[in-house]
Amino acid sequence: MPEQTIIAERAAETQRLINYLLDAEPEAILTYADMSKTCGRDVQGTGRHNLISAIRAIQRDQGHVFETIRTVGVRRARGADFLAIGDQSIGKIHRAAKRGAQKLARADFDSLDNTQRNALMSRQAVVGTLHLMSGARGLKQIEQRADDAQGKVAFSDVARIFAKE
Repeated sequence: MPEQTIIAERAAETQRLINYLLDAEPEAILTYADMSKTCGRDVQGTGRHNLISAIRAIQRDQGHVFETIRTVGVRRARGADFLAIGDQSIGKIHRAAKRGAQKLARADFDSLDNTQRNALMSRQAVVGTLHLMSGARGLKQIEQRADDAQGKVAFSDVARIFAKE
């Protein structure tokens, strides 16, 4: 196995991007061209990893979330922007769970021993649950429960909603 290398310090390009992103006004759209000029690399090409690293570092350390504006750049997410971020995440999970469920459904159970069958069925249950909960109907049920509970929904409440299915 190859030896892992630990990077002790952040790349200068990444640090310049972090500074640039943090100095920007919250509502400002930061273009790819300006970010590329700031760090000296094409953030849509060879310097993309620098931009991703900068955004992740800021989210981790400062709590600021940036959203992508396709072909233009990024801007700091605020208020209702988080609904769109949530919808994008849920959609991605839903599509991945659907594809995963379709693949797992084609497993040849006869070729598996009992331990492997149980492990496969557990995985099918998890993927199926993600697919069910992340669909439009599932989200609507969770939102309804949130409305009933003045926005406070515990995981146990969500589990009870789907236990009735």
